Amino acid sequence: MPVLTGVDLVGIQDYIFGSNRLRDAVAGSWMVAHATSQPVLAQWGGSADAVLLAAGGNAIVRFDNMSAARTWAAGYTRWLLDAAPGLEAVVAHQEYDRLAEGLRGLGEGLDRAKAERRPSAPLLGVSFTERCAVTGLPALEVGEDGPISARILRVRGRLEEARRHWSWFLPADTTFPSELDEMGRTRGDSSLVGVVHVDGNGIGGAIRDWLGSCGEWGDERVWQGYREWSKALSARGKDVLRKLVQRAADAIDTKDGACGEPALGLKLRKSAGDWVLPLAPVLLGGDDLTFVCDGRVALDLAATAVEAFGEWPIQGLGRVSACAGVLLAKAHAPFHQSYAMAESLCRSAKRERTKRGSEEGWLDWHVGGFRPGESAEELRRRAYPGDQTGRPYALSGWKELEGNVLAKFREAPWSESRSRVKALGRILAEDDLKTAKRQIEAWQLNTPELQAPADLRGHLLDAIELLDLHAVLKPAKAMEAAS
Repeated sequence: MPVLTGVDLVGIQDYIFGSNRLRDAVAGSWMVAHATSQPVLAQWGGSADAVLLAAGGNAIVRFDNMSAARTWAAGYTRWLLDAAPGLEAVVAHQEYDRLAEGLRGLGEGLDRAKAERRPSAPLLGVSFTERCAVTGLPALEVGEDGPISARILRVRGRLEEARRHWSWFLPADTTFPSELDEMGRTRGDSSLVGVVHVDGNGIGGAIRDWLGSCGEWGDERVWQGYREWSKALSARGKDVLRKLVQRAADAIDTKDGACGEPALGLKLRKSAGDWVLPLAPVLLGGDDLTFVCDGRVALDLAATAVEAFGEWPIQGLGRVSACAGVLLAKAHAPFHQSYAMAESLCRSAKRERTKRGSEEGWLDWHVGGFRPGESAEELRRRAYPGDQTGRPYALSGWKELEGNVLAKFREAPWSESRSRVKALGRILAEDDLKTAKRQIEAWQLNTPELQAPADLRGHLLDAIELLDLHAVLKPAKAMEAAS
């Protein structure tokens, strides 16, 4: 009887973000993609034609019988243990008569295997006394920045392959940064780094609906259909990343390296003759995209990604949308904590979208620090105990905030007195709407044209907080022509 074998890599976030160095995260991300790539999956008795799904830390491979499936799984998991220490996998097998039913059963089997999995507890430190300077795990060798563990040793050995993997997304004369300090921030400034997590909405449900609609389809038709939409979903993620990279590249003024609005001072540098872009992709798998960038362009790129994701339908799944979570944090805040908060903010956007019954994409963000393990909702209740913020925002709401509210604060008469904007922000932060209204009326005695660009509740404080942090990436040629 034919068998479907599913692989689901677990602990991906800990594996990728275990180091605070960008190059380690990039190399770790490549290893995750490599571990579920078609060439790797086609080994140990498998074949490329038998691979149904290979993306984003997930894979499905078909075998003629259970014996062949188990032999393959033994070889694969042994290779994973040697090639990627710290990256674990859950494997499930599902025999089937009809492919659609087998795929549904395999999903349930993987969920059950993850729930019943015994956490790995290897004796990593026996005979070792030195700890890795990056991860804190037992050290294996001494690297350029001190003792390093087996995990860091392996991923750094794959760094050049990782760079080649991402180079497909680069326009001519550009490159991705290897370190956070290369993304446009000025050394010595307290500038922020953006950690952005974008995730598709309801993809799992859409897949289940598709499998339920297969009805009396033959296995070959189900196989081809499953492959087509899974490839289309992966292509959508790649297309979104290309648009983000191209948007950043088009915004570079090649005369002086300025990028985005000049007032925010984002200046890029060159490396080996190429402009170093203000963003670096970290994780890409189907509808799941994570990247880091200069904090000043994080929300612009996040909104661009959300919009690009839902531009047209995917055959078999229909029109899909995405949500994004954006954390603007200090440059050297712990990577894994920053990613966890960006992911929590993305979930917050998804929940609000579901609550409102919205069909469009949403985004949520936070500026500054937070407590380890704190969720986006807990952080929001603590930092904004009243109704000071309008977050999360639907994409249309974000465009309104950016294009009208924030833009008006950057125009006269508000732009002529930055102290007024800051004072209004302090009052709104206290959730004191009556005082804010009286203060605006007092200012209007001397400046009658001074008007609040939006309702005092929520949107104004969000715009004021972003006043010195948010830049719009506009094509450099268009900005030059306008000036």
